[in-house]
Amino acid sequence: MHTSRWLGSSVCVFLLLLVPLFAAPPVLQRADALGFVEGDAVEYHVVATGATAYTAVGLPPGTTIDASTGVIRGVARDVGRYPVTVSATNADGTSSVRLDISVVSSAAGPLIYAPLMFDAYHSVQPGGEAFTCTLKATGSPTSYETSEVLPAGWSFSAGGVLVGRTQQPGLSVIPVSATNANGIGSAAITVRVHPACTQFEQTTGSLQAGDVFRVALQFNRPVSFGGDAPYLEFTTYPSGATRRLAYASGNGTSALTFTYTVTADDTPGDILLYTTLQPSAGAEVIGLQDQDGLQVGKALPIAGAYTPVARIVVVTPTTPTPTGNDSGGQGSGGVTTPTPSVDPVVTTPPASTPDPEPMPEPTPTTPPVATTPPPTTTPVVTAPPASTPTTPDTPTMPAPQGRLVNLSARALVAEGDANRAFLAGFVVSGATPRSMLLRAVGPALTALGVTSPVANPRLRVYDAAGTVIAENDDWNTAEVAAKAASVGAFSLKAGSTDAARVLTLAPGLYTMEVVPGSGAGVALAEVYDLGTGATEAPLVNISTRAYVGAGEGALTAGFVIGGNAAKRVLVRGVGPGLSQLGVSGVLADPKLAVYRAGGVVVAENNDWQSGTAAADVAAASKATGAFALTPGGRDAATVLTLEPGAYTVVVSSVDGGAGTGLVEVYQY
Repeated sequence: MHTSRWLGSSVCVFLLLLVPLFAAPPVLQRADALGFVEGDAVEYHVVATGATAYTAVGLPPGTTIDASTGVIRGVARDVGRYPVTVSATNADGTSSVRLDISVVSSAAGPLIYAPLMFDAYHSVQPGGEAFTCTLKATGSPTSYETSEVLPAGWSFSAGGVLVGRTQQPGLSVIPVSATNANGIGSAAITVRVHPACTQFEQTTGSLQAGDVFRVALQFNRPVSFGGDAPYLEFTTYPSGATRRLAYASGNGTSALTFTYTVTADDTPGDILLYTTLQPSAGAEVIGLQDQDGLQVGKALPIAGAYTPVARIVVVTPTTPTPTGNDSGGQGSGGVTTPTPSVDPVVTTPPASTPDPEPMPEPTPTTPPVATTPPPTTTPVVTAPPASTPTTPDTPTMPAPQGRLVNLSARALVAEGDANRAFLAGFVVSGATPRSMLLRAVGPALTALGVTSPVANPRLRVYDAAGTVIAENDDWNTAEVAAKAASVGAFSLKAGSTDAARVLTLAPGLYTMEVVPGSGAGVALAEVYDLGTGATEAPLVNISTRAYVGAGEGALTAGFVIGGNAAKRVLVRGVGPGLSQLGVSGVLADPKLAVYRAGGVVVAENNDWQSGTAAADVAAASKATGAFALTPGGRDAATVLTLEPGAYTVVVSSVDGGAGTGLVEVYQY
């Protein structure tokens, strides 16, 4: 057993959050304040989720609220300050917030009314998280200014926009002024950069009854709590059993430790951490704060935008434990490289144009080697060449040799934009049909830290001939919920517009397409094997074709190698190579990074022939039937031998460009 360290946020095979499924009163979006000019027509929309009726007490004379829509409108009269109580109601109760409204004279100078308090949350990314604070004022100011010397990296424009990065937590009070033809108005803006958990350590390896699973959280400022302590939770895969890590030490310091002692009653499986701190007694906030009273958020660096979590195998004392450590420098004192702020999960391969040739039947004795179908607008996968049967090693535990299980990917999609098609392909191997859970997730990603999820994703599943064999728009069935819980997948909110289907699929090649119902945004495609058999590898060779952009637009793919033996894999991030397949608007210069669970960088590559594995990449591409990469081209690829565990591949642009990209993982 040893300890690994994780810096940064990352992507994961399972994103596990506690999402309430029960009914609740409406949730009102808070507003700092509003400013109206006397005699002007005004309109303001109260934002609330799940509301059926609205009320407002204390509105300025001349204004009213529409009880059904929550829109405040009218002609403001009577100069003054009005503390208003706005309420939203549904069948489960009423929620209220205070809204301060000021009415100023049309002859007065500007009134800066929002935001007088601005909250920014520190990021574990290098240099902090970028933020933008745009001031609002009455009287159409012609310019803004500040006399304050701003923190390094911050700036304030004449248009009233403050931009910066959350490099250090703390409070900054910034005096600002706004000018128009009637005069000058001034205010003080308080920027609160909240502290965050920026690093964690955890026990890894094989745990037996009596061993302690330990997680140490490192914050960028000393934090403390009063009363009951927060805690962490984890689940074991595939049983879905949930356990709690109790607070052990560190209150008042920048390092908090949580522990759980394994018992003989624990179910063997992979330990997957939930992605947030849990507040005591169901409190709304964690209760951790710094010396300025700034609250620490729930999110851990293993969450946020998709997170691979550490893999721990819980075994009984009589079961032999693996003795070898995987490569990558994961020692008890090893420091990890920051994991990108994107959400991993395991992915599937992209699709290709319909192939008129018949698809060869997978060899029952050995999983077939799947080719990456040439991604085009018509999702279909081409048949893979058969691999040479080999004799499997005798396992030491009731699990098969190293193999790919449970796949997913995250990418940007846009309605009506063929260049942003999201196509995920996968191969079901073996000799018998498998029960699979497929999901296209959009709205549920909001709870996982994604700021711009697609609003209403749909999924379509194609067989190798390009025929649609299943579709879904809104997932809401008890079967989907039960199957998701059984494999440890994060839950979808009842009534949400996420999509999911449970299917029984015969061995063969399949493509899953994620189709945005409206607009654009980030979507997540997932494929889970629901079978319990341990004698065959149900999923082999995965790839995903999608649009690659900056930030949340990085193409992120996650996969899990199951079993108890290492597996050799070919990983490719393709951009220019797609041109030979008829794809336009490709990513000009992709790079890839492979992360082991815990956020450790396993491998990176920019141009595939620039690394020491160039000969291996060419040989592996030929052996697996993958299309050849152009010699001297800017596609990225590497060959790795990976121990069982959760991994994430992130494909992004070297030069900040955008375009269609392909991420592929081949086992061979």
